[in-house]
Amino acid sequence: MDTWTYQSRWWIVTGYALVFVGTVVELAGQFSVIVNDNLSGTVVVDFVVSPFVALGSLWAWWWLAQIVITTDEQRRIVRNGIAGLAFALVCEATLYFTSFADVASVNSIANWVFASWTLSAAGDLAAAIGFVTAFMGLRRDQSADLEESASPEDWDT
Repeated sequence: MDTWTYQSRWWIVTGYALVFVGTVVELAGQFSVIVNDNLSGTVVVDFVVSPFVALGSLWAWWWLAQIVITTDEQRRIVRNGIAGLAFALVCEATLYFTSFADVASVNSIANWVFASWTLSAAGDLAAAIGFVTAFMGLRRDQSADLEESASPEDWDT
C-alpha cells in the first residue's frame, strides 16, 4: 500500500469514526429531548438524517475503492467521484458550523447538540481530507502501473 493510499484511508476512517461518535452522542441526546421536551417530528428527522449523509458517502467511497483502475478514463471518473464526496462532506461540515449559533440559543439541548455537531463536523472535515488525499494520489502519473496491470491475469496479485 503506497503512502497516498495509507494516508487517505487513515483520514477517511478517522473521520467516519468521529462522525459515528457524534451520531451516538446525538441519538442519546435526542432521546432525552424527545422524552422530556416533546419536540416536533421535523426536528427529530433533522437530527436523524444528517448522520445518514455521512453513511451514504462512506458507502460510495467503499465501492469506489474497489474499482481496479486500468485506464486514464477510469482514473478520471474515480477522481471525479472522490472529489464529489469531499465536496459533499465539506458542505455538511459547513452546515454544522453555521448551525452552532442557533443551538447556543436553546439552553436545554445546547450541550449535547454542540458536542455532537462538533464531532460530526470534525469527522466530516477529516474524511474530506482523506478524499482529497486519495484524489491527489490518483493524480500522479501512474502510466507505468497501468501498463503492468493491463491484463486480467495480473489483477489477483
